Amino acid sequence: MKPTITHIKTALLFIVIACPGFLYSRCPAINKTESDTIFFVRRLYNSFDIETPFVFTPGNSIKIDTITLYGSHDPFILVEYDYPEGPMADYPWKIQFLITTDYKPVTYFQAERYELINVFPDQNPLLLILNVTGKGNGWHQIYKIKDNTCINICQPDEPVQTYDAHKDYDLFDPPELQLTIEDRNNDGFNDLIFKGTRQYYDPPEQTTALKSEPVEYLFLYNPEKEIFEVIK
Repeated sequence: MKPTITHIKTALLFIVIACPGFLYSRCPAINKTESDTIFFVRRLYNSFDIETPFVFTPGNSIKIDTITLYGSHDPFILVEYDYPEGPMADYPWKIQFLITTDYKPVTYFQAERYELINVFPDQNPLLLILNVTGKGNGWHQIYKIKDNTCINICQPDEPVQTYDAHKDYDLFDPPELQLTIEDRNNDGFNDLIFKGTRQYYDPPEQTTALKSEPVEYLFLYNPEKEIFEVIK
């Protein structure tokens, strides 16, 4: 799918604004063409010292959001580059760059999707990202800002699968567990609950599930450590 006119104009406007900053040592000639968008994304890859992929071709899409995250009053810019295909190691064939408004790199993700979630009342939102592998297994991460650093505050010792579209002997229906935000333990702080339905198949090729059962993962907020801890 080709970038929309809005996507291209937004990207080009950002290039013009960013010329004094980290992306460019000098302004390129600006034309309303897809090549400008590709050049812009290439420079983003370079600024994060990421190996340049082979997928810089016309027809890919880009979107740019300005966001403000919990832990900071300063806005940040989130750029997502979406390309239609690539090696399975690069799945889901998207990359998100988080940069400051003075064009300094903060971090990047290769997420299936991202979302701002309001967890703490009267505070800026947290950034939720969903990671998904080429096989259809996935997990969520939750980020805040501290000293212009993006910190994952939902990172258990052992990964908790909250997305499962990989039909082996079981999968989730729907694949992504639903997130509920509530104070489960009544300590005055909201917690994260991922819940849904797990379906079982034996053999995996079977088209009808043998059984279904509810699944729930509870992440309680620890105010002393300022992280969400999984309760099993």
